[in-house]
Amino acid sequence: VNNAKNGVSNLDISVSIKTDGKWGPFRELSKLNSEFNEGSPFEAGTYLYWWTETKRNDPKPKFFRSKISDGEYSQKEQIFDFPDNALVDFINMEEGYALMTMRSKNTDYDIFISFRDKNGKWSSPINMGKAVNSESTEKAASISPDGKYIFFVSNRSENLNPKRIWNHPYFEGGEEDIWKADVYWLDSSIIEDLRIREK
Repeated sequence: VNNAKNGVSNLDISVSIKTDGKWGPFRELSKLNSEFNEGSPFEAGTYLYWWTETKRNDPKPKFFRSKISDGEYSQKEQIFDFPDNALVDFINMEEGYALMTMRSKNTDYDIFISFRDKNGKWSSPINMGKAVNSESTEKAASISPDGKYIFFVSNRSENLNPKRIWNHPYFEGGEEDIWKADVYWLDSSIIEDLRIREK
């Protein structure tokens, strides 16, 4: 949710509860938010994960989690140490992988993946390749609840595989390029293919 603090617009984490088929008002999760931006919140298992800035327009936001119990959230704890230019979008702790947005050497921003070994160590991020990425920007990857599909956004103009499933209503106009993005999807089997290849 976009909140204003001290006259400055901030992205904060809030929650809305669905009751009898209707969504209730948003409640800010104050103990999880900072004076700067928070983003990419998602639930995995019994935890909520997200990134938060430590300064305005932080190029290296920190990654946190909070344990969820009976609808309440514990105090946040910082986790993981990925490269400075990695913005973690999704983590599956049970399967041991993390999806992240990073600047690519040859293009703009791409989706990368990191795998956790049996000792709990995370690998250097791997570019997910042409099956996911293009010469345009790809970012904000997530996994469907059943684990079968990867969803992400891209500002590519070409309609290549993977398939486009949603056209952003503001794709054209004077918006910054990072907001000009449509939603794409593909089969998540590529994750295990990459895990086997990197062993």
